[in-house]
Parts: sequence; structure tokens; C-alpha cells
Amino acid sequence: MRTETEMFDVILQTAKVLQVDAVAMSGSRTNPKAPKDEFQDYDVVYIMEDLDGLIADLAWLDRFGKRLIE
Repeated sequence: MRTETEMFDVILQTAKVLQVDAVAMSGSRTNPKAPKDEFQDYDVVYIMEDLDGLIADLAWLDRFGKRLIE
């Protein structure tokens, strides 16, 4: 399993590759008072103009690991 630092690196590197306009994150990881546990996920939003291009080729998702649902 990746560390939090490694995940943030993947998130930001993916944003650069996709040339997104902005990256946002929500959920418990953004709340410093929320208890941390191994089941916390990463609620990431990539903001960009070319949504059609993003969903036409989902190979960029593989940067995050094996997809369980397609």
C-alpha cells in the first residue's frame, strides 16, 4: 500500500500529465480533526475543460493501481 505522501505525489503528477486546470480534495482527509485509519480514501476532483478527452481514454486511472470496477 502507498503512503499518504506517495498518493499525493501520484495525484499531483497525474494532474500534470492530464494538464488539468485545478485539483481539489474533499472528505475526511481534508479535516485535520478527523481520525486517521487505513480505510480512508482519497476524494479527488480534477477540474478541466476537456472532459470528453478524459473519459474517452481511461488509461490514466491505471496510475492509481489496478481498477476493480470498470
